[in-house]
Amino acid sequence: MDIIQNFKSAVWIKQCWNLLKMKNKSEEILKQCRSLPKEEGLIDLNSLINNSNSFPIPFPIHTVRLSELRKRKPLEKIMRNIESTYALVHERVLLQMANFLVFKREYGSSVERQLYKDMTVPQFIDRLLFKRAVTFMYPEDFFMLLTGER
Repeated sequence: MDIIQNFKSAVWIKQCWNLLKMKNKSEEILKQCRSLPKEEGLIDLNSLINNSNSFPIPFPIHTVRLSELRKRKPLEKIMRNIESTYALVHERVLLQMANFLVFKREYGSSVERQLYKDMTVPQFIDRLLFKRAVTFMYPEDFFMLLTGER
């Protein structure tokens, strides 16, 4: 069986993606990502555990929480895992984010223009992660916020 031939005939593989158009302003926003400093040594395990303990929504299981993991795993391994955790974002999504920031800066409400005025793509990703709903559930896309509101 020729794996390569099967791979090439897969429905989900496309030879040419319809690429988004990159505006000059979007390109400038994305270029800012090149010079981001690597943050090292800024993580305090006790602060992370305290943040986890003060999380307003109960965890479904506790064996994966840092307070439990540090009882069973070496601290060095836990810290290495924490420091190597990051959001994975497809390159096309980065361009979408840059285009979104440009759009909001030009056409957003006065509140949106002020909010996104100096925001970088990494700051936008942080905002999406920190302000997200805790869960999405059911086919109707019900959600639950950190406040417990549904």
